[in-house]
Amino acid sequence: MHKDKFVKEVRIEDIDVIYEIQYKIIYQGKEYSPFTIGELIIENDKITIFSKDYEDYEKNGFHKKEQFVFVKEIAINNIEGIIEIKKPILDFKGLPEEKKYLSKNSISHCINTFKN
Repeated sequence: MHKDKFVKEVRIEDIDVIYEIQYKIIYQGKEYSPFTIGELIIENDKITIFSKDYEDYEKNGFHKKEQFVFVKEIAINNIEGIIEIKKPILDFKGLPEEKKYLSKNSISHCINTFKN
């Protein structure tokens, strides 16, 4: 357990939705997935993004991590936006995804939620 995380058992009937959160990072006008995201990853104000597109490796400064996986560490202030995607899971898979776009001006607030 984490000191600021709490657990409460509830019945599935009492829940409106259960979802996982995924992120897309907008960098140089293109959507990338973060290699991972969280407090330890962004402490140095950088984040690692990844691509499966060989062109990113050839032209955009990505480094080969493994076969067909290319990564690049970028400064947080070079991110143009973040898309937060809430994907319903378990009994709620049939519900639509929710997407929220965070502009460059809103990114610092989002990043601070990972640091706290």
